[in-house]
Amino acid sequence: MIIMNYTSISDLITVNSKENYLNIPNVHVNYNKIDAVWYVYPKKPDVYVIADITENELFKTMEYLSDDLNFNPRAKYVFVLQKFSEKISSLFHFYFILNVVLIDVETSKVFTYFPYENNSLNIVNNKLVQIGFCAENGDINFESDLFPMKIPKVWHNSSISIMYYPCEFYAICDNCKDKGAEIELFNIISEHFNIETNFYRVLTLDEDIYLFNEKHYDVFFGAQKVQDFHEFTYPYYSDTLVWVVPSTLPIPRWNRFTYLLNGLNYELSIDSVAKIFSNNLKVGSTKFVKKLMNSSTEMDKYLKKNYVECTGFVCLNLTAFKRDMATLTLKRTVEAYLESFSDDLSGQWSLEELTPPMQTYYLVTFFNAGHPMFQLFNRNLLYLVESGIVAKITLKYNKFHGITKNSFNATQSLHLEHITAPMVLWFVGMVVSLLVFIGELTTNRL
Repeated sequence: MIIMNYTSISDLITVNSKENYLNIPNVHVNYNKIDAVWYVYPKKPDVYVIADITENELFKTMEYLSDDLNFNPRAKYVFVLQKFSEKISSLFHFYFILNVVLIDVETSKVFTYFPYENNSLNIVNNKLVQIGFCAENGDINFESDLFPMKIPKVWHNSSISIMYYPCEFYAICDNCKDKGAEIELFNIISEHFNIETNFYRVLTLDEDIYLFNEKHYDVFFGAQKVQDFHEFTYPYYSDTLVWVVPSTLPIPRWNRFTYLLNGLNYELSIDSVAKIFSNNLKVGSTKFVKKLMNSSTEMDKYLKKNYVECTGFVCLNLTAFKRDMATLTLKRTVEAYLESFSDDLSGQWSLEELTPPMQTYYLVTFFNAGHPMFQLFNRNLLYLVESGIVAKITLKYNKFHGITKNSFNATQSLHLEHITAPMVLWFVGMVVSLLVFIGELTTNRL
């Protein structure tokens, strides 16, 4: 009765039952076999039927299921078990499984649980509640829906833990005045639901992301690529990764000859990544940006020797004034600081941006799959995007300040008029040398 009323028969999985006793098509998986192969289901199923196992075996079975790329904690789960205790509901809560029907084989009673009955994310009610019983004809007698809505619209005494990887403009500092656009956006939605936020600043990305995957934290945003076992929100910001290189500006008259000799003269403009390599420029970026970059084998080898970690502000400063570095950064970072890199007199820029951009980057917030706040957060996030609130927050961070213009001299592509003085000096020197040489020959003959 449950199968016929709550699922499409094409999206049904039966797990670990000793025999496939359903009279309809389904995918049957048995993890108890020694030679069991983990089955990757082609799409997320609607219903799981798990039967003929003990409570202890169920813990291992759920571990196997959760490793499946298409594991769906939001599906409907039917457990047919013997001799189970209330600790089994803690297992359901760990995997954020809410749509649960638990059938006791011995008593034919049907149970479920209501973890957020107290309207709290943190005070979880794991008590099993009887909602019906199985009749002899196979029907279930119950007073209400077998799979009712269990996520409250209003929360109390709740907090949510957020991991974030620091990034200029987007996630700066959770306890500072200028927190960053993503942090401010998350705070707006959390306040709407009366939920306290506890932020954790990621220090070592690869190590700390493990804590998120193990559900020690609820939410993550920052330099993390989409994983199949995460749920991610509607994209609320888009940005591009761009290369920024030293521009070609006029060389001050007194330094022209020096620039011909120092090895960093940039006779040709840097207009491609290949020229970054050929000019042996350092590559500066944050770990955030480096993590996002889709690099090639050639790029990886070059970065191994020439990579310098620095903030977008510092990297751009070095590129503009020291001129021995190319910066890989977000387009918005360039726009925020761009006015700091212009010459007030000439109106020229000391930085140039390579086109086209290296890649497009969309910002999303990650939740562990099945988290009760995900759908509420995502829905309200979409409202904020459509209402223009996200754009308003963006404007706040459009310009940063604090850079002092450096008088480091710039360069540009050289033409004949630029080397007139050095050529005259060279010609005079050659004439003088020739006269001295002739004089020495004459003296020696005498």
